[in-house]
Amino acid sequence: MTAFLTDDPAAADRFGLSGAAIAGGYVFAGGMALDMDTFGRLPGTDTVAAETRVVLDQIRDVVEGASGAPSGVLKATCYVSAAEHIPEMLAAFDEYFAGGPLPIRSVAVVGIAGACRVEIDVIATAGAN
Repeated sequence: MTAFLTDDPAAADRFGLSGAAIAGGYVFAGGMALDMDTFGRLPGTDTVAAETRVVLDQIRDVVEGASGAPSGVLKATCYVSAAEHIPEMLAAFDEYFAGGPLPIRSVAVVGIAGACRVEIDVIATAGAN
């Protein structure tokens, strides 16, 4: 059975967004530091590192809500708005997962909504890890 999750029902209704899906024992989740009311970055995201941590915290909350854990993140696709953001995003990402296995990771430079510089999506295991 597949379940689609959202932590913001208004965003789901307005924009057709789901924050995550659970299927086949896996959680598919994504995050970005986008304020859905202003379409700007969320407060506290003045650096790429801070923005990366906010995005990873969002993803952690979704994964934990599916009874998973950050150590269950298997694959991450990281999007940055400019190549110069890659080193800072990678350092924050690696720090976030320090002490545990680093997920398989891909990085792409793309356009991101709302002046955001970082967007990440993951595949993680659901249930106890």
